[in-house]
Amino acid sequence: TALPIYIYSGGRIGEMSRIMNDILEVFEHIIKQYRTLDMCEKELHLLLNEDSALRADYKEWCETMGYTERKGFAEFFQEYVDREGSVWDSLEDQDL
Repeated sequence: TALPIYIYSGGRIGEMSRIMNDILEVFEHIIKQYRTLDMCEKELHLLLNEDSALRADYKEWCETMGYTERKGFAEFFQEYVDREGSVWDSLEDQDL
């Protein structure tokens, strides 16, 4: 995967862009690997406990998105699954 592009190097917007890109990559990797919310949440919890920088990024992502830390990943997971499902649905519709 490509490295995140900084909007303003060293600035608040650039830092937020980096955090958003990094945390979303982590989320998507976990979802693709474990596929169920329960297993994904367990893996994320382990990663957050092992990596304080990731934990800080997750906390900031939750605050930015308006989620609680407890439910932030679950909200993302559901949106991701819904979005992926709608892509498959639209492809199936084209086959008809």
